[in-house]
Amino acid sequence: MFSNDIPKEVIRIGVPACLMTLCENLSYALLNNRMAFYGPAAQAGIGVAKKINMLAHSIVRGMTQCVLPLIGYNYAFGNIPRMKKILRYSSVISILLAFLCMSVSLIFSESLISLFIQTEGESLHYGTVFLRILCVGAPFSAWAYTVISFFQATGHMHRALLLALLRKGIIDIPLMYLFNALLQANGLVLATPAADFICCVVAAILYAGYIK
Repeated sequence: MFSNDIPKEVIRIGVPACLMTLCENLSYALLNNRMAFYGPAAQAGIGVAKKINMLAHSIVRGMTQCVLPLIGYNYAFGNIPRMKKILRYSSVISILLAFLCMSVSLIFSESLISLFIQTEGESLHYGTVFLRILCVGAPFSAWAYTVISFFQATGHMHRALLLALLRKGIIDIPLMYLFNALLQANGLVLATPAADFICCVVAAILYAGYIK
């Protein structure tokens, strides 16, 4: 296992996933810290909204990670048409699942939040609004996750790492400060789907360039 550069390749594939998880935790910690300025009700609302919204991200991430070995296998054997077909199917399924989760969150946002916050008040209101804002980013993050997994599977660590850090860290943290100044609490939350959209566009450009 320590021959043929196997440890180096394992680390190259694992580093983007590791840093993406680390930066997500740092980003959420900063969001909670900044949200404290708006009081306990806002903090409770964002806490519940994030947990519900994380379900969509977990489903999509599971889908994109499960095809990683398939992409890597076909890439290694030079079966590029099959590799692209796998990526195409997985991305379509992931995006459709994300749209389904987004639709449910938009339509039933108050009902979903009320499962955790039973009393009427500011917390329920904040949670409902925050969930509607957060869920909009699901389809964009679905594509970004797919491309990150693709670059991991093909051994292109730098591209995967760039997308991972763009989504959480490089873009969303500055946007939190900017949108917070412009839109207060809602702006803090809006930074997440905005970063997902920008990362989605960059992912499409990097993928198109690579495939070409």
